[in-house]
Amino acid sequence: MRYVFLDQNKWIDLAKAATAKPDGAQFLPALSALREAVRLGRAILPLTAIHIIETAKSPKPEQRIHLAKLMTELSQGVVLRAAAHMIQPSLDWAVTTIFGFAKSPGPPTSPFARGVEAAFNFDVRHALGISPIRADLLRSALDSPEAWIDLLSFHENAHRIAGLEAVRRIGADGARNNESARASAAGSDLDTLQRAYAAGLTLKLQDKLCNSLRSVGKSLDQWATLGTARLMDFWGSIPFLHVELELHTQRHRQTSRVWEANDLLDIGSLSLAIPSCQVVATERFWVDLAKRRGIDTKYSCSVISDIAAFDWDSALATS
Repeated sequence: MRYVFLDQNKWIDLAKAATAKPDGAQFLPALSALREAVRLGRAILPLTAIHIIETAKSPKPEQRIHLAKLMTELSQGVVLRAAAHMIQPSLDWAVTTIFGFAKSPGPPTSPFARGVEAAFNFDVRHALGISPIRADLLRSALDSPEAWIDLLSFHENAHRIAGLEAVRRIGADGARNNESARASAAGSDLDTLQRAYAAGLTLKLQDKLCNSLRSVGKSLDQWATLGTARLMDFWGSIPFLHVELELHTQRHRQTSRVWEANDLLDIGSLSLAIPSCQVVATERFWVDLAKRRGIDTKYSCSVISDIAAFDWDSALATS
């Protein structure tokens, strides 16, 4: 199975091809190749919570419906798990590995799942206070193609606008904070920026990290005595956090381009996609940043910007 991640603009390009828009003609071969690969069970195009949010931004109902139908067809209901869902098991694995208690090929949680619960990291049973049986019935209903199309279409316009405003405020706050942090770190080299970001991760995830450490009889102080190099390796061993660290610090260094609200959404989705998918299609800016640090090569992922020129037949061929 090949997993292919498309950012929102690439989905829009494919939707233009699917609806016979003149400016979508160049994307018809890509659309045809992807549809055939999905039909044959060779490929899946997983969605993320970010896709759901971005689809809500399409102002016209018919645009959202076209996107919803195409996304539902090519994702088959598969999503990339929210990072929050994977943090604890990933920290558990990284802690046991760095202290020599376990040797395994990687974190135990699959990055792929089904349903909006995994994409947004919530549990419908506890969120609604319903029985396990009712929760399972609701999950089944929510995972149908009809439900996915309805979810992605956002028919309730007032809720759509309110949700987008909330996301906009969060993104704007994040962009301002990053601009302030960049001003404070002016002149710092990449190693310093990365150590600072790792320190921020430690603080942000301290409670979960301590849970993992306690499970092997270690304390945070004992973890800290491992030294800077090994602790950087520790964070680098967790793929989605490693990509987040690399992209964030590289983005920080692009001083001619101010931080924007969407940057945080892009980093969030790419940090999930690049370590997990065989092909990631995103804007040229992020392709450049990913290649600068070789994270495409590290995770054997083709990170591209031009879906019309890409050799989909080779990328989607069975091994």
